[in-house]
Amino acid sequence: MAFNRSGIVVDEYKRTSNPKVFAMGDCAATIQVARVDDDEGDTAARAILADLG
Repeated sequence: MAFNRSGIVVDEYKRTSNPKVFAMGDCAATIQVARVDDDEGDTAARAILADLG
């Protein structure tokens, strides 16, 4: 997986460079705010469900 000084690099759907692995919250290289973390979970869940078809 790709990472930088801030954490694991993710796309807008919280996918890492490995499309089967998602990262969010403290381990992801994103802004860390409690409300954002909640939204990240929703975003990842929707992406996972979309991948399942």
